[in-house]
Amino acid sequence: MQSNILIPNLVLKDGNLVYQIHHEVLSALFNLCKINKRRQEQAAENGIIPHLMIFIMSDFPLKKYALPLLCDMAHTSRNSGEQLKAHGGLDMYLSFLDDEYWLVIALDSIFVCLANDNDNSHKVEHALLENDAIQKLVNFFQNCPERHFVHILEPFLKIIMKSSLAINVLRPPRCYCLDSIF
Repeated sequence: MQSNILIPNLVLKDGNLVYQIHHEVLSALFNLCKINKRRQEQAAENGIIPHLMIFIMSDFPLKKYALPLLCDMAHTSRNSGEQLKAHGGLDMYLSFLDDEYWLVIALDSIFVCLANDNDNSHKVEHALLENDAIQKLVNFFQNCPERHFVHILEPFLKIIMKSSLAINVLRPPRCYCLDSIF
């Protein structure tokens, strides 16, 4: 796995043996990448992101390995961030806002993508301002479980501090749950 020759062969197939192989490979990749960010970057460069997204979207039990890896890749390097952008990572992070277990990590990953959006095009910021993304963020804040609300305030504050456009779009009346913040 260190030489990255397994990643192109990590495709979804049917069968119990294939599931076991996927489990072993993702488990090993998860453990290797958790202890070494350079390995995470190498995995992104060698095409792991679309495979992780497939495992997450197919709702396999393998999601417990794939989702944290995908969220951590936002924090790894500029190159990993570019790979995430190319494969729709921001949309995936926005979809994680519906998952109570991953919503704080997803919101933080959205901030990291925004913070790393240093080129003059501001692609991430503009993607966050599209109607679908705004609606997901508004729904997220309106439906956020109370026990998680305190944990989402820091990443949310980072997002609005980084993007003045996000402040203008998310302020009340669009998101009445944020009245006390603004």
